[in-house]
Amino acid sequence: MSVVATLALSVSCGSGNKYKAEPMPPRVQDGAPDKRAAMRAAAPHELELEVEHERWNYEAAEQVKEVENEKKAAKAKKAAQPPPPANAIGPMGSSGAAVPPTPPGATPQPPPPATTVPAN
Repeated sequence: MSVVATLALSVSCGSGNKYKAEPMPPRVQDGAPDKRAAMRAAAPHELELEVEHERWNYEAAEQVKEVENEKKAAKAKKAAQPPPPANAIGPMGSSGAAVPPTPPGATPQPPPPATTVPAN
């Protein structure tokens, strides 16, 4: 009888597992922001890295917004200014007449002095 019990036990155990676990899907690699956040969270609390991170992100966002507002204001100011008149006198006392461009490699020369005609 012990032979029959041993035989039955060995047959049932020897058949193997009928149910196989499904293989795990491949793990997605963490991105750099996720890695940095995990390291900040794992750091000792005394360092207060998460508090500093929140503070600096908020301040950086404010700075970006300020720069954008300054650019918009400068653009609006530039668009609001009327163009100068065509016959305005420039900073060197020359009229707004077209001056031929200086050829490459040449030294720019000042414009000739204005000639005045004496009244008779």
